Amino acid sequence: MEFIQRTDVNALRSRLFASYLTAQTLVELDFGRMLYGQSGLAVALGPYAGYRLGGSSTFVSRPFDGGSRNRDRVRDGLSLNNFRYGIRGEVDIKYFRIYVMYDLNPLFESGVDPVITPISFGIVL
Repeated sequence: MEFIQRTDVNALRSRLFASYLTAQTLVELDFGRMLYGQSGLAVALGPYAGYRLGGSSTFVSRPFDGGSRNRDRVRDGLSLNNFRYGIRGEVDIKYFRIYVMYDLNPLFESGVDPVITPISFGIVL
């Protein structure tokens, strides 16, 4: 896929969406049960791997001369790596879990700029 750099438009929004089928294995140490016999602090760490099922990219722009908004959508190509792998860590405190996932390979295929290594984090209730 070839990216075209446009200088005649004002970029309003861009979005990249990719879905992966992911498998993971975690080794967990539960310090609350080991020390107090009840739920408390638990820490987990392990690898994960995933295969890309699909994705799309949307680019919304408006010409500088004041025309209407344009919306370009690309559903194939995207130059994304089809396979991803990395490390996942979790900290469980009583009723919620905080996780961090760090990819060890770049998001895009080799030879495509920019070189980005994704990291994601969140809370599981």
